[in-house]
Amino acid sequence: MNSFWIECLGWAATCVFVASYFFAKPSRLRAIQMAGALLWITNGVLIGALPVIIANTKVDRYYFNSDVVTFFTSGDVTDLAGSMRRLLESTTARREQAARASLFVESYSWKVKQDEYLKLVDHLSLEPSSDYTPIDEAAAD
Repeated sequence: MNSFWIECLGWAATCVFVASYFFAKPSRLRAIQMAGALLWITNGVLIGALPVIIANTKVDRYYFNSDVVTFFTSGDVTDLAGSMRRLLESTTARREQAARASLFVESYSWKVKQDEYLKLVDHLSLEPSSDYTPIDEAAAD
C-alpha cells in the first residue's frame, strides 16, 4: 500500500473518531470510536509504528488489553514516562507487543469483519417499520 493511502487511512480514522461525538447514544458512540481506534491501529501497523501506549480508562480497557497495548495511569505523567521508557528499553517487549497487536488488527480486518459491517449498515439504513411513530406525533396523542 503506498504512503498516500496509508495517510488517508490515518485521516479517515481521525474523521471517524470526531464523527463519533455526534452520536448521543453511548453504545453507538463506543462502536464508532472503536471503528476509529481500529483504523488508527491499522494505520500504525502499516507505517510500522511503535506499540501503542494509552491511558488506562474504562473505554480503552473495554476494547483492549495489556497484550496489545501498554497502559499508563490517566493523568500520571510519571507513569506515562515510565511506560514509554520500559518499551523503549526492551526490544523484546516492543516486538512481542507489536506481534500481538498485529494479530489483533488482523482479527478486525475488512476481510474478517466485512459481513458484520455490511449487516450493520443495512440494519441502520432500513426504512422505519409501519408501527413506527415519530416522537412529535406520539406527544400529540
